[in-house]
Amino acid sequence: RDRGAPPPRGTLRDPGSAASSRSPPGRRRQPGPAKVAWRWRERRPLSLALSPDGSSLAFVAVTGGNALTGGNTSLWVRPLGAAAAVRLTGTEEAVSPFWSPDGRSIGFFAQGKLKTVDAYSGRSPQVLSDAPNGRGGAWNRDNVILFAPEVFGGLYRVSSAGGAPIQVTTPDASRIETS
Repeated sequence: RDRGAPPPRGTLRDPGSAASSRSPPGRRRQPGPAKVAWRWRERRPLSLALSPDGSSLAFVAVTGGNALTGGNTSLWVRPLGAAAAVRLTGTEEAVSPFWSPDGRSIGFFAQGKLKTVDAYSGRSPQVLSDAPNGRGGAWNRDNVILFAPEVFGGLYRVSSAGGAPIQVTTPDASRIETS
């Protein structure tokens, strides 16, 4: 693929749904879950993340529209052994998900904030910090999240329980460094 070309677009479908497969003879088709269109955000290659144990996938998907006309983005989780994904409530406009080391929570950026959400309980997301143009994060075993809140700012760290973020790197503008 040409590096200058836009990222791929597509549609996720349940492998057992009528839209993606045919039923074997003598078997009745089971209706699958609704189609979930996905799209890569502009130059955001981190719209999905595999859980630390490799058993689940967190991804950003578009609902209520399609990849071409838009729609509402939110965070979804799909255990790899399951046929369907589950939308996580309160994750509208999510981008750049990343997992906690224990695989129970997911960090992400939405509405100009760094947030975390329990991957399986359905609890509301917790806001940890401002992140006007969040560009990615990583969560370590000491429950510290390292993240980039902006393109031209440095990296910051914040406790996964919340608190004041602390800048840990400062890009050199004269060398055109970014986070």
